[in-house]
Amino acid sequence: MTRAGIVFLLLCVMTTPPRCEAQEDEVKDTRASTSTTLYLGQEPPGLTPELFVPEIFAEPDYSEHVYNIIPGKMACVFDRYAEYGFPQGEIFITRFVDGQWTDPELFEVFKDYDFVFLPTISPDGNRWFFTSTSIPLPDGESGKIPMFFIDKTDDGWSEPTYLGQHIHASATLDGTLYVMVETRDRGRPMFRRLIDGQYSDYEYVEPVEHFMERDAHLVVDPKGRYMIFDSQSRPRIGDCMLFISFRRGNGLWTKPVSMGEYIKQKAAIAWISYDGKYIFYKAGDDVYWVNAEVAESMRPEDQE
Repeated sequence: MTRAGIVFLLLCVMTTPPRCEAQEDEVKDTRASTSTTLYLGQEPPGLTPELFVPEIFAEPDYSEHVYNIIPGKMACVFDRYAEYGFPQGEIFITRFVDGQWTDPELFEVFKDYDFVFLPTISPDGNRWFFTSTSIPLPDGESGKIPMFFIDKTDDGWSEPTYLGQHIHASATLDGTLYVMVETRDRGRPMFRRLIDGQYSDYEYVEPVEHFMERDAHLVVDPKGRYMIFDSQSRPRIGDCMLFISFRRGNGLWTKPVSMGEYIKQKAAIAWISYDGKYIFYKAGDDVYWVNAEVAESMRPEDQE
Protein backbone atom coordinates (compact mmCIF):
# COMPACT_ATOMS: atom_id res chain seq x y z
CA MET A 1 0.00 0.00 0.00
CA THR A 2 1.30 3.48 -0.83
CA ARG A 3 1.78 6.11 1.85
CA ALA A 4 -1.15 8.04 0.40
CA GLY A 5 -3.25 4.89 0.74
CA ILE A 6 -2.20 4.48 4.36
CA VAL A 7 -3.20 8.08 5.07
CA PHE A 8 -6.58 7.40 3.49
CA LEU A 9 -6.99 4.34 5.68
CA LEU A 10 -6.18 6.30 8.82
CA LEU A 11 -8.69 9.00 8.04
CA CYS A 12 -11.43 6.50 7.15
CA VAL A 13 -11.22 4.80 10.55
CA MET A 14 -11.32 7.91 12.02
CA THR A 15 4.69 30.18 5.01
CA THR A 16 4.76 29.98 8.79
CA PRO A 17 6.21 33.18 10.36
CA PRO A 18 9.27 33.07 12.61
CA ARG A 19 8.69 31.30 15.89
CA CYS A 20 7.70 33.47 18.81
CA GLU A 21 10.17 32.85 21.63
CA ALA A 22 7.91 34.19 24.37
CA GLN A 23 7.02 31.63 27.00
CA GLU A 24 3.47 30.29 27.18
CA ASP A 25 1.34 31.61 30.00
CA GLU A 26 0.55 28.98 32.61
CA VAL A 27 -3.04 27.81 32.72
CA LYS A 28 -4.82 29.19 35.73
CA ASP A 29 -6.78 26.87 38.00
CA THR A 30 -10.40 27.76 37.28
CA ARG A 31 -12.08 25.35 39.69
CA ALA A 32 -13.00 28.19 42.05
CA SER A 33 -13.27 30.89 39.42
CA THR A 34 -16.24 32.93 38.36
CA SER A 35 -17.90 32.59 34.97
CA THR A 36 -15.93 35.60 33.73
CA THR A 37 -12.55 33.86 34.11
CA LEU A 38 -11.02 33.04 30.77
CA TYR A 39 -9.93 29.52 29.89
CA LEU A 40 -7.44 29.33 27.05
CA GLY A 41 -8.16 32.99 26.35
CA GLN A 42 -11.90 32.45 25.93
CA GLU A 43 -15.08 32.57 27.91
CA PRO A 44 -15.77 28.92 28.83
CA PRO A 45 -18.85 27.36 27.24
CA GLY A 46 -21.84 26.01 29.11
CA LEU A 47 -24.08 23.16 28.02
CA THR A 48 -24.43 24.66 24.53
CA PRO A 49 -21.41 23.94 22.28
CA GLU A 50 -19.44 26.91 20.96
CA LEU A 51 -16.70 27.38 18.35
CA PHE A 52 -13.19 26.97 19.72
CA VAL A 53 -10.69 29.63 18.50
CA PRO A 54 -11.66 29.24 14.82
CA GLU A 55 -8.83 31.49 13.61
CA ILE A 56 -6.27 28.80 14.48
CA PHE A 57 -7.73 26.32 12.03
CA ALA A 58 -8.48 28.61 9.10
CA GLU A 59 -5.62 27.41 6.87
CA PRO A 60 -7.05 26.59 3.42
CA ASP A 61 -6.29 23.25 1.73
CA TYR A 62 -5.52 21.57 5.06
CA SER A 63 -7.55 19.62 7.57
CA GLU A 64 -6.94 18.84 11.24
CA HIS A 65 -8.25 15.91 13.24
CA VAL A 66 -6.96 15.68 16.81
CA TYR A 67 -6.24 18.48 19.27
CA ASN A 68 -4.48 18.48 22.65
CA ILE A 69 -4.24 21.17 25.28
CA ILE A 70 -0.84 20.63 26.92
CA PRO A 71 -1.32 20.19 30.69
CA GLY A 72 -0.24 23.30 32.56
CA LYS A 73 0.48 25.32 29.42
CA MET A 74 -1.46 27.64 27.18
CA ALA A 75 -0.69 25.63 24.06
CA CYS A 76 -2.68 23.52 21.62
CA VAL A 77 -1.12 20.64 19.63
CA PHE A 78 -2.83 19.14 16.58
CA ASP A 79 -2.13 17.09 13.48
CA ARG A 80 -2.53 18.53 9.99
CA TYR A 81 -3.04 16.96 6.57
CA ALA A 82 -2.91 18.47 3.11
CA GLU A 83 -6.14 17.92 1.21
CA TYR A 84 -4.02 17.30 -1.88
CA GLY A 85 -0.35 16.42 -2.10
CA PHE A 86 1.94 16.92 0.90
CA PRO A 87 2.37 17.03 3.85
CA GLN A 88 0.43 13.87 4.61
CA GLY A 89 0.77 13.96 8.37
CA GLU A 90 2.57 16.58 10.48
CA ILE A 91 2.03 17.80 14.04
CA PHE A 92 1.76 21.49 14.82
CA ILE A 93 1.59 23.66 17.91
CA THR A 94 0.05 27.06 18.59
CA ARG A 95 0.71 29.00 21.80
CA PHE A 96 -1.32 31.61 23.65
CA VAL A 97 1.13 34.51 24.06
CA ASP A 98 0.38 38.11 25.04
CA GLY A 99 -3.36 37.61 24.74
CA GLN A 100 -3.44 35.93 21.33
CA TRP A 101 -2.73 32.60 19.63
CA THR A 102 0.44 32.38 17.58
CA ASP A 103 0.45 31.07 14.03
CA PRO A 104 0.78 27.27 14.05
CA GLU A 105 4.29 25.90 13.57
CA LEU A 106 5.79 22.42 13.49
CA PHE A 107 5.89 20.98 17.01
CA GLU A 108 9.52 20.40 17.97
CA VAL A 109 8.72 17.17 19.84
CA PHE A 110 7.77 15.45 16.56
CA LYS A 111 10.01 17.29 14.11
CA ASP A 112 12.17 14.22 13.45
CA TYR A 113 9.25 11.96 12.45
CA ASP A 114 7.55 11.81 9.06
CA PHE A 115 4.00 10.68 8.31
CA VAL A 116 2.93 11.19 11.92
CA PHE A 117 -0.72 11.24 12.97
CA LEU A 118 -3.25 11.47 15.78
CA PRO A 119 -1.17 12.63 18.76
CA THR A 120 -2.65 12.36 22.25
CA ILE A 121 -1.07 13.27 25.56
CA SER A 122 -1.41 11.73 29.01
CA PRO A 123 -3.23 13.87 31.63
CA ASP A 124 0.04 14.54 33.47
CA GLY A 125 1.73 15.72 30.25
CA ASN A 126 4.59 13.21 30.54
CA ARG A 127 3.73 10.80 27.69
CA TRP A 128 2.74 11.34 24.06
CA PHE A 129 1.00 8.65 22.02
CA PHE A 130 1.02 8.86 18.23
CA THR A 131 0.87 6.86 15.00
CA SER A 132 3.67 7.01 12.45
CA THR A 133 4.27 4.95 9.32
CA SER A 134 7.89 6.06 9.02
CA ILE A 135 9.31 4.51 12.21
CA PRO A 136 10.67 0.96 11.78
CA LEU A 137 8.71 -1.72 13.62
CA PRO A 138 10.37 -4.13 16.05
CA ASP A 139 11.46 -7.46 14.62
CA GLY A 140 8.53 -9.79 14.10
CA GLU A 141 5.91 -7.03 14.12
CA SER A 142 3.82 -5.95 11.14
CA GLY A 143 0.82 -3.76 10.38
CA LYS A 144 -0.33 -0.55 8.72
CA ILE A 145 -1.31 1.64 11.70
CA PRO A 146 1.54 1.34 14.23
CA MET A 147 1.23 3.29 17.47
CA PHE A 148 4.16 4.49 19.57
CA PHE A 149 4.72 6.49 22.73
CA ILE A 150 7.50 8.75 23.95
CA ASP A 151 8.18 9.86 27.53
CA LYS A 152 9.40 13.14 28.92
CA THR A 153 13.00 12.93 30.16
CA ASP A 154 15.44 15.32 31.81
CA ASP A 155 16.94 16.00 28.37
CA GLY A 156 13.76 16.16 26.32
CA TRP A 157 11.88 13.10 25.09
CA SER A 158 12.70 9.40 24.87
CA GLU A 159 13.00 7.33 21.73
CA PRO A 160 9.68 5.90 20.47
CA THR A 161 8.40 2.68 22.05
CA TYR A 162 6.14 0.48 19.92
CA LEU A 163 2.71 -0.06 21.47
CA GLY A 164 0.72 -2.00 18.89
CA GLN A 165 -1.60 -1.59 15.92
CA HIS A 166 -4.00 1.16 16.99
CA ILE A 167 -4.94 4.74 16.39
CA HIS A 168 -6.05 7.33 18.90
CA ALA A 169 -4.97 6.25 22.40
CA SER A 170 -6.42 7.82 25.54
CA ALA A 171 -5.03 7.54 29.08
CA THR A 172 -6.43 8.14 32.57
CA LEU A 173 -4.73 9.73 35.56
CA ASP A 174 -3.73 6.32 36.93
CA GLY A 175 -2.06 5.45 33.61
CA THR A 176 -4.68 3.02 32.27
CA LEU A 177 -4.60 3.15 28.48
CA TYR A 178 -7.75 2.84 26.36
CA VAL A 179 -7.70 2.10 22.63
CA MET A 180 -10.16 1.02 19.96
CA VAL A 181 -9.03 -2.22 18.32
CA GLU A 182 -10.27 -3.24 14.88
CA THR A 183 -11.68 -6.77 14.87
CA ARG A 184 -13.67 -8.13 11.91
CA ASP A 185 -14.61 -4.66 10.66
CA ARG A 186 -15.70 -3.60 14.12
CA GLY A 187 -14.11 -1.32 16.64
CA ARG A 188 -13.77 -2.94 20.07
CA PRO A 189 -12.70 -0.83 23.08
CA MET A 190 -9.90 -2.39 25.10
CA PHE A 191 -7.68 -1.22 27.93
CA ARG A 192 -4.27 -1.93 29.41
CA ARG A 193 -3.43 -1.22 33.03
CA LEU A 194 -0.13 0.47 33.91
CA ILE A 195 1.55 -1.72 36.53
CA ASP A 196 5.07 -0.89 37.79
CA GLY A 197 5.69 1.15 34.65
CA GLN A 198 4.64 -1.60 32.24
CA TYR A 199 1.37 -2.09 30.39
CA SER A 200 -0.61 -5.23 31.15
CA ASP A 201 -2.13 -7.46 28.49
CA TYR A 202 -5.19 -6.19 26.66
CA GLU A 203 -8.58 -6.57 28.31
CA TYR A 204 -11.96 -6.00 26.67
CA VAL A 205 -14.22 -3.28 28.00
CA GLU A 206 -17.18 -5.20 29.43
CA PRO A 207 -19.88 -6.18 28.73
CA VAL A 208 -18.70 -6.89 25.19
CA GLU A 209 -22.25 -7.05 23.81
CA HIS A 210 -22.47 -3.27 24.24
CA PHE A 211 -19.56 -2.77 21.84
CA MET A 212 -20.22 -4.75 18.67
CA GLU A 213 -20.50 -1.89 16.15
CA ARG A 214 -18.22 0.13 13.84
CA ASP A 215 -16.90 2.43 16.55
CA ALA A 216 -13.75 4.56 16.41
CA HIS A 217 -11.70 7.34 18.03
CA LEU A 218 -12.27 6.42 21.67
CA VAL A 219 -11.40 8.96 24.37
CA VAL A 220 -11.75 8.49 28.10
CA ASP A 221 -12.34 10.95 30.91
CA PRO A 222 -9.09 11.52 32.91
CA LYS A 223 -10.69 9.86 35.95
CA GLY A 224 -11.98 6.94 33.89
CA ARG A 225 -15.63 7.76 34.60
CA TYR A 226 -16.88 7.74 31.01
CA MET A 227 -15.68 7.31 27.44
CA ILE A 228 -16.79 8.94 24.19
CA PHE A 229 -16.38 7.60 20.67
CA ASP A 230 -17.91 8.06 17.24
CA SER A 231 -19.88 5.44 15.37
CA GLN A 232 -21.08 5.10 11.81
CA SER A 233 -23.49 2.24 12.46
CA ARG A 234 -25.34 2.97 15.73
CA PRO A 235 -28.79 4.63 15.70
CA ARG A 236 -28.22 8.27 16.58
CA ILE A 237 -30.09 11.41 17.49
CA GLY A 238 -29.87 13.92 14.64
CA ASP A 239 -26.52 14.18 12.86
CA CYS A 240 -24.30 13.71 15.92
CA MET A 241 -22.07 10.62 15.56
CA LEU A 242 -20.75 10.81 19.14
CA PHE A 243 -21.77 8.24 21.76
CA ILE A 244 -21.04 8.02 25.47
CA SER A 245 -20.73 5.11 27.91
CA PHE A 246 -20.28 5.32 31.70
CA ARG A 247 -18.21 3.10 33.97
CA ARG A 248 -20.23 1.55 36.76
CA GLY A 249 -18.92 0.90 40.25
CA ASN A 250 -18.49 -2.79 39.45
CA GLY A 251 -16.21 -2.01 36.51
CA LEU A 252 -18.79 -2.73 33.81
CA TRP A 253 -19.81 -0.05 31.33
CA THR A 254 -23.29 1.18 30.42
CA LYS A 255 -24.81 0.74 26.98
CA PRO A 256 -23.62 3.64 24.76
CA VAL A 257 -26.15 6.36 24.01
CA SER A 258 -26.16 9.14 21.43
CA MET A 259 -25.01 12.61 22.52
CA GLY A 260 -27.26 14.21 19.90
CA GLU A 261 -29.59 15.65 22.54
CA TYR A 262 -26.93 18.23 23.38
CA ILE A 263 -24.68 18.22 20.31
CA LYS A 264 -26.62 19.15 17.17
CA GLN A 265 -23.79 19.23 14.62
CA LYS A 266 -22.50 16.28 12.59
CA ALA A 267 -19.92 15.73 15.28
CA ALA A 268 -17.10 13.17 15.34
CA ILE A 269 -13.58 12.70 16.78
CA ALA A 270 -13.96 13.97 20.33
CA TRP A 271 -11.33 14.58 22.98
CA ILE A 272 -11.48 15.67 26.61
CA SER A 273 -9.33 18.35 28.23
CA TYR A 274 -6.63 17.04 30.58
CA ASP A 275 -8.46 18.54 33.57
CA GLY A 276 -11.74 16.87 32.59
CA LYS A 277 -13.63 20.16 32.35
CA TYR A 278 -14.39 20.39 28.63
CA ILE A 279 -15.25 18.15 25.72
CA PHE A 280 -13.98 19.12 22.26
CA TYR A 281 -15.03 17.66 18.93
CA LYS A 282 -14.85 18.11 15.17
CA ALA A 283 -17.84 19.14 13.05
CA GLY A 284 -16.87 19.57 9.40
CA ASP A 285 -13.85 21.89 9.32
CA ASP A 286 -14.71 23.47 12.67
CA VAL A 287 -13.78 22.65 16.26
CA TYR A 288 -16.35 23.03 19.02
CA TRP A 289 -16.17 22.73 22.78
CA VAL A 290 -18.77 22.25 25.49
CA ASN A 291 -18.75 21.98 29.28
CA ALA A 292 -18.17 18.40 30.44
CA GLU A 293 -21.24 18.74 32.66
CA VAL A 294 -23.03 17.62 29.48
CA ALA A 295 -21.62 14.17 30.11
CA GLU A 296 -22.63 14.13 33.77
CA SER A 297 -26.16 15.19 32.84
CA MET A 298 -26.42 12.03 30.69
CA ARG A 299 -25.23 9.65 33.41
CA PRO A 300 -27.89 7.00 34.17
CA GLU A 301 -29.53 7.51 37.53
CA ASP A 302 -29.12 3.85 38.51
CA GLN A 303 -25.34 3.95 38.40
CA GLU A 304 -24.42 6.93 40.52
